[in-house]
Amino acid sequence: MTLTRLPAAGRAAQPWRNGGGLTREIAAEPGRWRLSLAEIERAGPFSAFPNRRRVLTVVRGAGISLVVDGAATTVGPLAPFAFSGDADVSCGLVDGPVTALNAITAGSASVSVRKPAASVELPAAGLLAIVVIQGIIRVRGQALSQWDALLARDEGPVLAETVGVGAPVLVAVELS
Repeated sequence: MTLTRLPAAGRAAQPWRNGGGLTREIAAEPGRWRLSLAEIERAGPFSAFPNRRRVLTVVRGAGISLVVDGAATTVGPLAPFAFSGDADVSCGLVDGPVTALNAITAGSASVSVRKPAASVELPAAGLLAIVVIQGIIRVRGQALSQWDALLARDEGPVLAETVGVGAPVLVAVELS
């Protein structure tokens, strides 16, 4: 049972494999899963991740328009969108640059957006990642602010309490 704080400070920007943007890796278990924040500043194709499942959540900006294997869809802010890493994907911007949280996994990922007024209890029977999008939360005495993350392995329920004024926005990713 472990609880690991992953501060946003110090995450290095890496160019996308296809050269179309930048990503900042939050955490990864090579060959199994990866969480990252992608900065999308222009339209273009997405890289393929064969034999993987992807869940993309726009966490800053107005949204993106995607064409996934020929089917067009618009992904708005804070609306997780799942698709195959094998898919042919191209992206357009709805109204300017966006930042997207990406969960790429060989297994499955359940992604939910939470906006707790005072606190929220999150399940962590296996592996849970919490990424703070806005505001400040406290988990077992550890304060987390914008873009900070926390990994919980086999912890049982994790209680995230709000700190200060206003409701924070969290993205919870359960990985298997």
